[in-house]
Amino acid sequence: MVIPLGDENGVGLEGVRLRLSAWAYRRQHEVTATLEITGGRRSFVNIARVDAWPADPHFNTLVRKTARLGHVPPVVEESHVHRFEDNAKVGGKAFLPPYNLPIAVPVAEPLTSFRGFLRTVAQEFNIQGLDDFPTPHWQEYLL
Repeated sequence: MVIPLGDENGVGLEGVRLRLSAWAYRRQHEVTATLEITGGRRSFVNIARVDAWPADPHFNTLVRKTARLGHVPPVVEESHVHRFEDNAKVGGKAFLPPYNLPIAVPVAEPLTSFRGFLRTVAQEFNIQGLDDFPTPHWQEYLL
């Protein structure tokens, strides 16, 4: 699902959107939210991401090569967030497809529900109103 974003007055923010991705029949498995902005040639670039219930751990391979990332663990086993601030320390290449936001930290609290995932996304991306996102009646079958 792609959600266009707006400011506090309801005015749309051109070139800014939220993308929510989930597997149709795998509840609480590899659910992702990306904050995207317009990049070159009308494509979108991911500038932040929340990965919930990942199938594999995330390896922060660039931590040792990048100053000011001492708070980042070498491996994150559980749900995690790829913050813009951390990845910007790597440089512009962090936002290109080959690197795909290489720096991640664990989410503050363990995620136990889709609603908790939405709260985390709202907090991390500073999006108000995402808590009010209607839970589809088919959520239990699709997520």
